[in-house]
Amino acid sequence: MDHRISIAIVGVFGAVLGFTFLIASLTSTVKPDHVQAVFGAEASEQGGQAEEWTGPSPREMLTQVLGMLDRSADQWRRDHGGREPDFVTYPDWQQFVQSTDAQGTPAAAGGTAGAYFARPPVNPLNGLSTVIVVNQSLRVAERVPTTAGRAAFVYSTADRCYWGTNGTARVIIARAAPAAASATP
Repeated sequence: MDHRISIAIVGVFGAVLGFTFLIASLTSTVKPDHVQAVFGAEASEQGGQAEEWTGPSPREMLTQVLGMLDRSADQWRRDHGGREPDFVTYPDWQQFVQSTDAQGTPAAAGGTAGAYFARPPVNPLNGLSTVIVVNQSLRVAERVPTTAGRAAFVYSTADRCYWGTNGTARVIIARAAPAAASATP
């Protein structure tokens, strides 16, 4: 057989295959938020349909966690005479997961305030629960000190609120809505 015929057959086959992939990619109905269908999400038992995520996104969950943290910190300050939580002495949320005395020291038994959480909060974006404290006001996308290392949350004593991080503790990526803004009609 002539080698030109073999080359022509391979060329036609390759062109048809390439055209098929082109048409399939141009007419695909998979939206960006349904990528799991492309990457092999398990089909449900009913009708072979791919299961879809119906809950809030990790960013939305982080906003909810930050709101809960801000409300808990407000309550903690009221219960402890206006003091700020001490994450330097108690870095593992001990002042929030254990009952505390009037000065904010975790008490083994008989504390006058708390516990505010059953377990330390976790940042849904990075799975961390560590917190660092800064004394300046923060804004979205602002960098915090690089010596802080990885952290889930940044607590600003100037803002009196928590900020979420992407895990590097350098870039603030979300914040709960300010209480003053949500209280105005």
